[in-house]
Amino acid sequence: TVQIAGQGGVPTEGINAVSLNVTAVNPTGVGSLSVYPAGATPVSTANVSFTTAGQAVSNTVLAALSADGQITIAAANSATDVTVDVDGWYGDNTLPGGTFSTLAPARLIDTADSGPQPACVVACARMNPGAAFAVQATGNGAVPSDGVAAVALNVTVVSPAAAGALTVWASDSATGAPGSSSIEYSAAPVYTKLVVVPVTAGGRVSILNTVGSGATDVHLDVIGWYSSAYRADGSGFHRVDDVSLIDAAPTPRAAPAAPFATPQTPAN
Repeated sequence: TVQIAGQGGVPTEGINAVSLNVTAVNPTGVGSLSVYPAGATPVSTANVSFTTAGQAVSNTVLAALSADGQITIAAANSATDVTVDVDGWYGDNTLPGGTFSTLAPARLIDTADSGPQPACVVACARMNPGAAFAVQATGNGAVPSDGVAAVALNVTVVSPAAAGALTVWASDSATGAPGSSSIEYSAAPVYTKLVVVPVTAGGRVSILNTVGSGATDVHLDVIGWYSSAYRADGSGFHRVDDVSLIDAAPTPRAAPAAPFATPQTPAN
């Protein structure tokens, strides 16, 4: 069981759900993770599935909380370490929050395209290990130029030379990447994942191909955005900087069919 409310910029009350990046790290074999409100009936649906021992697989999870602000993470079939990062929360009707607007998918970046790409801040080419670049998310792909708190992106890895991981975060200049990854990929030809990422005051996000990853092309397609102008009615979205609540290294390994036994506090 993991305490979410009151951690990582999430308030202690007025929460309807949270946006999490949940990663299975170094599983012992094939299995999955399920996320549900603490104390609720365990669910049979998987939020994160893994197929190979030792791999790292993540997914964006929109999770409801228990009355005391907790979730349960349960592993099925194989034991695994887990990381949990929070990037935003949805308020109930007692707190104002930003609204979500869907868009027709629009490509912001294609690193294989040598032509002009207005969203590219600088050098958006095939990403070697350790390469990073910034992307102007606002003002492109039908995203407004202002009043934007976060964007919903489909991030696609294309023709990677080897397995690796990408990190997408709010940064104007591709610096200060968090330690967590947004998408882990194998050497498969194409792999896509939905990522909800806050934008900077200037409307930018950055993407990093982590050190040790295979070189890869990347597509970024925007499919929606969250407003920063709060409304007083409804369960709006509130961004927080990407904060790690649970880190695989200092926490117990999640055993199959048994969630974490005690509430976990954010890793230092």
